[in-house]
Amino acid sequence: MSAADIRIAAARGEVAARRADLWATIDEIKARLAPKAVAHNAWEGAKDKTGEVAESTLAAVKERPLLTAGVVAGAGALIARKPLFAFVARLFEDREESAPVFARKRVPAPKPKTPRKTTPTVKRIRSK
Repeated sequence: MSAADIRIAAARGEVAARRADLWATIDEIKARLAPKAVAHNAWEGAKDKTGEVAESTLAAVKERPLLTAGVVAGAGALIARKPLFAFVARLFEDREESAPVFARKRVPAPKPKTPRKTTPTVKRIRSK
């Protein structure tokens, strides 16, 4: 073998090694960009962030428990405002002598007696 053949064989070996490195890099990129891997990484990131938020929230609640109780009560009142308003309205509507509101029986209001409206009947005329 001549010196040129040796250099060509060495160059071919180097090219094959570089090609193998390139294919390994391409396979690694494919693995990183696979939908399953991307979803897994996103899930792990969300879990980590959720844990951080939960820890910071817990620390804030421990620092200011009264403020937290007020915010929770306000949110609960906002969510349940219709039933709360109905309850308060029932508490203050027409009070009877000594019976508490929750002990009173609710009597439906009588229906007004109005004459029933009837529509006139129309007779059909048959054409011959």
